[in-house]
Amino acid sequence: MLVADIARPAPPGWKVGHVQHLSGNGYVRELLPADETIDDWRHLATVQFFDGADGTAQDVLRRVERATRALCEVGEWLVLEPSPHDVTYEWWGREGSGGEPRHEVARLLQGPDGIHRIAYAERGVSMDPVNREHWLQVLRGARLVSGEAVGEAGGAAADGAPTELAEAPHGGTPVAPGTPRRVRP
Repeated sequence: MLVADIARPAPPGWKVGHVQHLSGNGYVRELLPADETIDDWRHLATVQFFDGADGTAQDVLRRVERATRALCEVGEWLVLEPSPHDVTYEWWGREGSGGEPRHEVARLLQGPDGIHRIAYAERGVSMDPVNREHWLQVLRGARLVSGEAVGEAGGAAADGAPTELAEAPHGGTPVAPGTPRRVRP
């Protein structure tokens, strides 16, 4: 299995809010600042894997867009950086019908065994521009590495869950340079 390299260690103050293994079809792992809860978050980072996903990253993007539009009131959906094996996109709108405003940037990366998704979202009328630019840089820098490479470099908990996330600003926290690190599902 290939895994997404998220670029930097998790800053102190971030935690895992939710992990779900999708019955042999992948997983989703959501991280958020320590003072937020998964039910009441303002900043959310997601690492997701669609095991055996059919088609290209662009095919999966169309399915993700349809699913998002079915669940949310999407105000705008933009494909920012398409390429043959990955695509970076952005959307904003409201969660559910009349729910909270949400703004998300994400990237889908095609691997030999499925599609990897890395995303950052903020609740609120608009995403903080510093956070948006930081996360777009994190998404651009993400790459796929073999599970063996991750095991050699560390970065996995005993249960195999990712232990690291890109250093992410929130609430005006300045962004400091960091050393790339790997995560694994």
